[in-house]
Amino acid sequence: MVSGRRAPGRRAAFGLAFVVALGAPFAVPACGGRSERFDGDGPAGMSGTGLNSGGSGGLGGGAGNAGIAGSVGVGGSNNGGTSAMGGISSCGRSAADPRSALPCAPVAVQTPFITDFADWNDVEGRWGGDPNVHVLTGGVYIYNGSGVGVLSGQVSPANRSWTVSGSVLSYAGFGLWFDVRRPFEGHCPYNCLDAFAGGCEGVRFTLRASMTAPVPVLDVVLDIWDNRPNNLDLPGGCLYSSEQTMYTDCVQPFVQIATSPEPVEYRLSFDDFTAGKPLLNGTGEQLVGIHFALPWVEGMPPFDVAVTVSDFAFVGGTTCVPPTRQ
Repeated sequence: MVSGRRAPGRRAAFGLAFVVALGAPFAVPACGGRSERFDGDGPAGMSGTGLNSGGSGGLGGGAGNAGIAGSVGVGGSNNGGTSAMGGISSCGRSAADPRSALPCAPVAVQTPFITDFADWNDVEGRWGGDPNVHVLTGGVYIYNGSGVGVLSGQVSPANRSWTVSGSVLSYAGFGLWFDVRRPFEGHCPYNCLDAFAGGCEGVRFTLRASMTAPVPVLDVVLDIWDNRPNNLDLPGGCLYSSEQTMYTDCVQPFVQIATSPEPVEYRLSFDDFTAGKPLLNGTGEQLVGIHFALPWVEGMPPFDVAVTVSDFAFVGGTTCVPPTRQ
């Protein structure tokens, strides 16, 4: 079930440390969906190098729900990963073929903890520590519709938070992408995280938001493999009939939350995420990320926003207990 409660006072002391600047190293689709933004050493053939790579996404889906990846340009570190097209990957799977979506290879969650950004690596633009040792690491991204609007991200390891702020003139949002690995395997774009195997039933995070939108809400979107469009740029489990229908054939499940200018801890069950396609509801067995879509409908006036997030973890059951923040 959806729950939100005021976070303890110690969580109110959020600050800003440095800017994760937006760039545009890859093209975006003419319609549909957000584009994955990889900061730093992301999946091979998909990320630009360095901290500040990134770009804008495609059109947001219904009710503010965003689609999945836009076209990705050239570049990115390999790290034993898979070429963006053709050949056989180092993790034993064929490279992405839009004609035949493959299932992901689930990797059991190692710990319920995801990140509170205290583990942020400034040089590589990543959270989660060494990706060759830890099952789950990743990065952050921001997207704007058609390059309009101005959003920037600031990560503060000292204050254990990530703040996204700016002006919203079209569909926009931000999120965490997951780099899921078996220990010492190297990057594999066909891996997904199985949180259910660890007894986890949902996700927890702390969020505060100030926005001048008429209705201060956010769509929390659970990115799952079976609902991610499969294409040459980024593999996924969802087949679509055409480029024009990619983000109506493949839709990630979401749940809408009311926001507050004070820090609130949210606990969302995987079952709370709905309206997905082809899978209607969220699942903890094939996770590839989580993101937040800002409120937007055509004709809506521009608005300013500042959102701070932290304390991401899986929750639920007796065996999925994240550490208490000190």
